Amino acid sequence: MALIKGDLADPVVRIDDSPTGIRPLLPDLTPLHDILMKFESAGLFYHLGIVPAILTEVVFQFLERLEYMIPVVHGFDHGYPEYSAILEAKGDIYNKSPIGVFNEFKGQSYGAIRQKLSEARRILEDRLNCAANSYIPPCNIGDRKTARALLDSGYSRYFSEKKIPSRELPWIRSDFYGISPDFDYDMPSLVTTLHTTWEWDVSRGGDSQSLDKLIEHLTSEKKQAEIRTREMTALFVPTA
Repeated sequence: MALIKGDLADPVVRIDDSPTGIRPLLPDLTPLHDILMKFESAGLFYHLGIVPAILTEVVFQFLERLEYMIPVVHGFDHGYPEYSAILEAKGDIYNKSPIGVFNEFKGQSYGAIRQKLSEARRILEDRLNCAANSYIPPCNIGDRKTARALLDSGYSRYFSEKKIPSRELPWIRSDFYGISPDFDYDMPSLVTTLHTTWEWDVSRGGDSQSLDKLIEHLTSEKKQAEIRTREMTALFVPTA
């Protein structure tokens, strides 16, 4: 887990759907960006699930300014071309009547999947100038061809609530996966997963406190871990 986190004191936070999942892109992405800025202001590192094929220049410019964001490939296009059009036709831009789960690469050849996963990494790494070798499957669904393509494309691990069939690729499952109002503060959560779109729904519904409370909790957990790390380190420092 320390290798995943990069810092023993930082909680593992995963945030999916940047700049969106299947919902039509908002003309003004400020509300979604404001959610990420809360983590930036708190100085908390977070693994951001980014959908490479739908990134705009505006989104790239925003992502480039983030200091605590760790980019994670979140599918190639997340089914956006098909499903966002359906939502727009229904007038359901917030996906209130959920389309349901799907495998983005269902029915595609291994070669096509590998090409898309390689291209997804290239898009993020070239523009953000940092490694992007972790993966989040849209809807937490992936098959054997996807697992093979991930390995052959140089991915090191994947975050998902469901296991992708692979013995070689490390799997990171969430302890909490949902919206901030539902977070259970009485249960330990080593890996906390949220969504930008879901948290925007919470905010639009009038709850402006739950996410702040959760971030405050994670910040406190980080500080306590820092103290424990210093205490453990001191035990191994030679004394004169």
